Amino acid sequence: MASEPIRIRAPDYEAGALERSDDRANGRYQDRYILNGLAGDEIEIKASGDGFEVTAAIRGHGLQQASELNWLDESVIEVTLPRDGDYAVTVTASEAGTLGNYTLTVMERCESPNYLDANGECVAP
Repeated sequence: MASEPIRIRAPDYEAGALERSDDRANGRYQDRYILNGLAGDEIEIKASGDGFEVTAAIRGHGLQQASELNWLDESVIEVTLPRDGDYAVTVTASEAGTLGNYTLTVMERCESPNYLDANGECVAP
């Protein structure tokens, strides 16, 4: 039996695991999260599997976007939220039937020369 989605908000870090008890979509196990945000929030979502590839996706309020792999083999989404409210975020193994641990990081997107402080907030130098 799958569990309820975990509520998250930037900045957040989750250590998750794709397990046989999780929901499945197209033969792939998935974990579900609910991201609460405000219109105009610039968000970066990163997911990284422990020895396997994962895919992240965000949906809600007319937004639907899947991740792309970066040079570190992390699945990354950079998005500006169109409206206040909740957004569904999923983490799924790229290969059907794959199980294992992963990390999910949700941060405020921060462009250089700005930087993220210890609280995960984007600040100007």
